[in-house]
Amino acid sequence: MKNKIIETTAISERVVEGLLPGPQNEQHKVVKWVALLLSTGAGLLLCNRYLPLGLHSVIILLFSTALGFSAYYLYLRGQAK
Repeated sequence: MKNKIIETTAISERVVEGLLPGPQNEQHKVVKWVALLLSTGAGLLLCNRYLPLGLHSVIILLFSTALGFSAYYLYLRGQAK
C-alpha cells in the first residue's frame, strides 16, 4: 500500500510512512487498552470490597483509571529511551 501511494502521488516516502500506522503504534494501542482495563477492573474490585456504593466508589474508579493512564505514560516514556 505504501508503494502504491508513493507511485500515485508526489509525496516522499517518509511522509507516507508517518501517515500509515506501524506495528509499533499497534503495540502501543494494545498496551494502552490492557493498562486501562486492568486498572478499571482493579477499581471495580475495590468498589465491591468497600460497599455500599457511593461517592467514594466514583473516586476509587477515577483514581484507578488515572493509575492506568500513568502506567501507560511510563511505558511510553520507557520505550522512547
